[in-house]
Parts: sequence; C-alpha cells; structure tokens
Amino acid sequence: MKITGSLGIIGRPLTNGLVQKGHAVKVISSNPERQKEIEALGAKVIGEPELKWIVIPDEQMLNEMIDAGMNPQIAAGLVEMSKYALRHIV
Repeated sequence: MKITGSLGIIGRPLTNGLVQKGHAVKVISSNPERQKEIEALGAKVIGEPELKWIVIPDEQMLNEMIDAGMNPQIAAGLVEMSKYALRHIV
C-alpha cells in the first residue's frame, strides 16, 4: 500500500494502523530529511531518486480538471487548496 502525508494528523495514525495490522506500507516523500521518522513508523520510504517529481502549474492543473469534466468551481477550489499541499505527481 502506498500513501502520502504519513507524518500529518491523518497520515501518522493511518500509517501506524496499517503497519500494526501487518500491511507493507510504502510512503511517498519528496523530503529525504523525513526518511528516518517515516521508517520509525515501520514504513518504507519511496522518494528521490526512485520517483521523478513534476511540478504542474496551477493553470494547467485547472484546465486539465475542467477538460476532464470537473465542475469549474470545484476545480478552482482544488487548485487553491493545492497551494498548501503536495503540488507534485508521480
């Protein structure tokens, strides 16, 4: 199982719970400084150089969501939220 945000309010208990239930958890992280803390949770870190991170400009993200059929207001809200969250895709 792969997750992101393993050290946050939701991700930390989720990661702990999955590991405790015997799941092999792989955490996607672009921050190598967090590797030891993530591994202390019992998860494996996937990051550079295994993953190639691509920054998606806000305008491109918005246009692609709308082109895919998403409501423009919802798409705009998600783009705004992404300014404060993970802004990369794998």
